[in-house]
Amino acid sequence: MQKIERLMAIILALKNKKKMTAKELSETFEVDIRTIYRDMQALSEMNVPVVSYPGSEGGYELLDDYFIPPIMFNKDEVFALLLAKKIVDIINIPGYTAFANSAFLKIENIVNECFKKDFEDVQKKIVFDIKSNDINIENSYVFDIVKKALKYNFKIKVSYDEGISSSLVEQIIRPYGIVFEDGIWYIVAFSELSNSKVHLNIERIDSISLLNEVFDSPEDFNMRNYYSTCCFKKAYEDKDSILIKLRIKKNLYPSIKDYVFFKYGEVKEETDSYMIDVKTTKPDFYISLAFRFFNSMEIIEPLWVREKFKDELKELNKTYEIKY
Repeated sequence: MQKIERLMAIILALKNKKKMTAKELSETFEVDIRTIYRDMQALSEMNVPVVSYPGSEGGYELLDDYFIPPIMFNKDEVFALLLAKKIVDIINIPGYTAFANSAFLKIENIVNECFKKDFEDVQKKIVFDIKSNDINIENSYVFDIVKKALKYNFKIKVSYDEGISSSLVEQIIRPYGIVFEDGIWYIVAFSELSNSKVHLNIERIDSISLLNEVFDSPEDFNMRNYYSTCCFKKAYEDKDSILIKLRIKKNLYPSIKDYVFFKYGEVKEETDSYMIDVKTTKPDFYISLAFRFFNSMEIIEPLWVREKFKDELKELNKTYEIKY
């Protein structure tokens, strides 16, 4: 990226994100911090109203009243956007395919035929190995409801197919975010029914309705951090992850085999059950899961997690004074 292009990109980044540190800018544009300092000096000399704030909460900020004229894309930017179209086509964002196609058509129309041919020749040799499923109208409607709920912190009522004897379970959830994993969209939410976080496959939602009831999002919850450290793919890269062995009866397995947290586990079939090895940094999640499916799921290892489950079971017994 040429300097003049980077300067314009810095202006756009500050306009979009309000305040950014030199480190954030250097990571965004893949240059060292000293280059960013020189760029900021250049912007100042061009009378661009960038304000610098010192301290740990400091950074660079662009004054709100600064006018940015219409932007034209250069060839590399157009190439990157058109290449991204291949990913968007594969992922199929429910309800947004038409909008994405419209946006990319506008981009394609600003380039000449020669560039278009060069791009097509190159993009044919680039493959994105991303799983995806066809999106139907119902999934688009679900996605739209969830988007509104995420924007305004509305609760949602869903009827969900648990996969056990084709049973539907009604529950009220507080949506925290959406995850796309291996071709499937999941809603990450807090379920008021199970009193725990759940991951609901959008394709298994039979019906959904937006409730006129607002909830407070947990201040300590961050979707990106949760995805990186919970039961998902990236947990396998975490040095602090522990290995949990579960025994799942065959009657339960069909209903949980496509849960996002089992996708990267090692599965071994036995006579009447499956043994699943999964890695996680949050073993308490699997303890709550074992309570939920107590008839069909057993924690085998590590022993301390198994013992913790038994201790919680004893406390539950005391609470309800169950006598055998």
